[in-house]
Amino acid sequence: CILFTASKDRQLFVFDTMHSSLQHQLTTPTATTRMKYSSHQKRLYCGLAAGTVLVYDATADMQQLCTIPDRVDTTQLNLQPSKIAGLDLDDGSSTMVTATPTGIALWVVKAATAGGSVWGRKSGTIIGMSGKPTCTAWLTSSREILVGFATGS
Repeated sequence: CILFTASKDRQLFVFDTMHSSLQHQLTTPTATTRMKYSSHQKRLYCGLAAGTVLVYDATADMQQLCTIPDRVDTTQLNLQPSKIAGLDLDDGSSTMVTATPTGIALWVVKAATAGGSVWGRKSGTIIGMSGKPTCTAWLTSSREILVGFATGS
């Protein structure tokens, strides 16, 4: 059994709980604010305070596969990068949903059949909400996104 933990000092730890041993220790560019493990894809998704998501191959070597988005574009809506407050996945459709204080984004995460490259492209956004999203959940059966807000709604 594997345990993933992250700390505010940008450290990411991978523990093997069966053998009580530290498997990996990584440093992320900014603090990790959300994590999601895909047992189907064997990938770890780490949402960062910088507004990006790092994708790691969690099979053995914890190799970083990509950063989504590959650059943060703050000019499009005159926004500052903001931390990932919510992160969820739909393994079946390779869809990732992220929430930041400025809105919600849907991403299609793709992988090349050869070479192991992975990338994500934004497929939709929801902005202009009355509150700041604090968490998200993807409902696979109905293909709906649940969003929590600081106000409790």
